[in-house]
Amino acid sequence: MTIDGRVIDARDNQKTGNYLFQYPNYIAISNRRGIYVSDLTTRTITQMDRTLHITQIFTSPMLTSPYGIVSVGTDQLLVADKDSDSIVVLNPTSGTVTPLLGQADGIQQPWAVAWCPASKKLYVGSWGRHTAVSVFCLK
Repeated sequence: MTIDGRVIDARDNQKTGNYLFQYPNYIAISNRRGIYVSDLTTRTITQMDRTLHITQIFTSPMLTSPYGIVSVGTDQLLVADKDSDSIVVLNPTSGTVTPLLGQADGIQQPWAVAWCPASKKLYVGSWGRHTAVSVFCLK
């Protein structure tokens, strides 16, 4: 979409009869790898190129309820996984998903993540009665 609201391109679930997404939550953009969409129902992170063609779909037992996603550098995504009370790292090149932060770090039902490369701080928004925003210093 342009700044003035004109649609440049779109992907419609119903044109093909196959649903690309069932409950898409967040979108992240990587400078080199494209666009990522988290989907709660399918428990996946979908990677698309800039023309919205799917290039890869990531699944993992660690992706139980992927919500917020943010691109960090060229080869990592941070994913807020609400039901597992964790922040995980997805490496799109290898497809691996590894834990980064969890309940022991004070993570409870994370909903959103934001990364500040200048300060190397991770901001985590939580759901429900828990702390609204937590800040973590990462190296």
